[in-house]
Amino acid sequence: MKKTILTGASIVALAMGGTAMAQSATPLAPGITTCDTTSGGNCSDIEQTGNNEKADVTQDGNGVSVADIDQDGTGAQNAATIVQTSAVGSANEARILQTSRAKANAATITQTGEGNLSSIEQSGDDSTAINTQTGNDNSSRILQAPVTGTIFGQTFDAISTNNATATVTQTGDQNVSDVDQIGDDSFVIVNQTNLTPGALGNASLVEQAGNNSTVNVDQTGELNDSRVVQAGNDAVIDVDQNGEGNISNVTQAGADSRVDVTQTGTANKSFAIQVGFDSKIDVDQTGTSNLSDVGQVGVNSTILVQQGQLDNTSAFNTATVTEIADNSLVDIAQDGDGNEANVGQAFRNTIGGLAGGLLVNENSDTYIDQVGTSLRADVLQLGRDQMATVNQTGMNNQVLAMDGSAGIVQIGRSQVADVTQSGSDNRSVVRQGFFDGAADTGSQSNFAEVKQTGEGGLSLIEQTNDSNRAKLEQGGMDNESVILQSGFSNTANVAQGGTANLSVVNQSGNGNTATVGQNAALPGAF
Repeated sequence: MKKTILTGASIVALAMGGTAMAQSATPLAPGITTCDTTSGGNCSDIEQTGNNEKADVTQDGNGVSVADIDQDGTGAQNAATIVQTSAVGSANEARILQTSRAKANAATITQTGEGNLSSIEQSGDDSTAINTQTGNDNSSRILQAPVTGTIFGQTFDAISTNNATATVTQTGDQNVSDVDQIGDDSFVIVNQTNLTPGALGNASLVEQAGNNSTVNVDQTGELNDSRVVQAGNDAVIDVDQNGEGNISNVTQAGADSRVDVTQTGTANKSFAIQVGFDSKIDVDQTGTSNLSDVGQVGVNSTILVQQGQLDNTSAFNTATVTEIADNSLVDIAQDGDGNEANVGQAFRNTIGGLAGGLLVNENSDTYIDQVGTSLRADVLQLGRDQMATVNQTGMNNQVLAMDGSAGIVQIGRSQVADVTQSGSDNRSVVRQGFFDGAADTGSQSNFAEVKQTGEGGLSLIEQTNDSNRAKLEQGGMDNESVILQSGFSNTANVAQGGTANLSVVNQSGNGNTATVGQNAALPGAF
């Protein structure tokens, strides 16, 4: 059975400002299939009031197909098109509602398959919503600038959306898409593909309130979940999921900023919150069960997280970044299994005896590169012009204190810490500066370099004043080294090899020099 609905009678009704035809004996409601012709019939209900409006409905196939178009407005140039092609046993539904405040809107729904649902509601200027569903049991909802409605927990009335466009394409079975858009001149694209027979679908939720912003969501596979909330102006969010069971959650409130999330594999999780201006978050996950948790507040900052980039088989890696700083850069790359990296910039907590609260800083740099198994590095930076670099290979190496506090803590200005660990079961801790209640105090211009190659090495470097330099190198097995510098302009070189050596250097004065070597060549001079 086929019914195409666009008749002269309906056009006459429009010109008179009345109600167009209703071809259903039973009233229709959104999301409810109530129409049935008992002979496998299609049904349609069109109501139009105003001028220059158009409705075109085409329904083919067996089973129950329901189309409901309601356009209400004076002088508006709305156009609505619904095409449904169904298989035996299908029960498709489609609804387009364009309110009295809408003008020049166009909504197109195309559904092929069985059990698909779609609903488009628009009010505002020049809005265009296109929904295409190919497959079975797909669901898509697009809401652009409702006359009344609730988005982000707030109730809006008589909102006008200018030149907004939302496009949703679903291919496969059981995909779900929900788009809410109230920003001016914004753009949303959702593309979901699930081609495996019998596979479960993908889910995408987009809430957009920012002006001149763009959201792109591309999902391929099954059971991928993407949730996007965008309130910033002139911002971009791009989510690409390819695989199975990946989760991406992005919240963006900063202007002129960008968030890119790419997930390839299985059960990867990415959480990103961005409030900074002119900032960027880039998360790239490949493998299985990797976790990235990023929070960014600041200006001109960049956070890059890469997990499983070498062999595409990495699993159970974790990266956590809390950045409340300007002009900061965090670069984390993890390859292997069970690695963990945590970075906090300008974030004060109770770990390591620091008082609770918030301390804003700028120009901090953190680089963490981990290749191996069960590696962990924690970095906490408070101050200005800090830089910390951690590179770990092997197994069970940690840049982490025994009490669970961060392995590298920098408080003050222009601190540098560089840690490289290879082998297995090595642990390194670097403390630079101290906190006295002000953002611009603490120590300054300290340098610490730790390199451990071997097994079971323990190292601690602590610098609590200015211009101290420490360099520590350990090889062999079960060596332990401690460097304490509480004075000014002190220098310490330590190199250890062999087995179970212990070195302790304590410099509390000014301008002191210490050199320690045990069964190994000394490191080069500074």
